[in-house]
Amino acid sequence: MCAQLRSWSDQLPKQDLFVSINLTRRQLFNTDLTVHLMKALTASGVDPLRLVFEVPESALNETPDAGLRAATPYDCQVRVAIDDFGSSLAPLNHLLQLPISMVKLTSRFTAVSGGRQQAVLESFIRLATTLSLP
Repeated sequence: MCAQLRSWSDQLPKQDLFVSINLTRRQLFNTDLTVHLMKALTASGVDPLRLVFEVPESALNETPDAGLRAATPYDCQVRVAIDDFGSSLAPLNHLLQLPISMVKLTSRFTAVSGGRQQAVLESFIRLATTLSLP
C-alpha cells in the first residue's frame, strides 16, 4: 500500500493524498505491525502522515488496555482513526486515552434527519471540532 501511495503522490504532487487502511482486531494486536509498517515506510519513502489506520471501536472496547498499548506505537506519525465511532457506550473514553487523529461515526447517527439522533450527531461534530478531529 505504501508503494502505491508513493506512486500516486509522485503522479499528483500538488494533491494532499492519504490512504486509510482498515485494521482488523487481529492486525491491531499483532506485535509485528509496527515493524512491518516502519519497513514499508522506509522502503517507499512515504510520509507517515499520509497513512490512516482505521481501528474498529469494537476491538478497542473488548480490551481497552491492550488497545491503548497497541495504538500507542503509532508514534511513528501514522494517524489513527476510530472506525464505527459511537456504536457502543465507551467511545468518549477512547478520545481521552488513545492517540486518535480522527473519528468515523457509526451510520446510526449519520442516517437521521431530526430528533434526538440529530442532537447527538451535532454534539459529536462540535466535540470533534473542539478536539481538532476531522
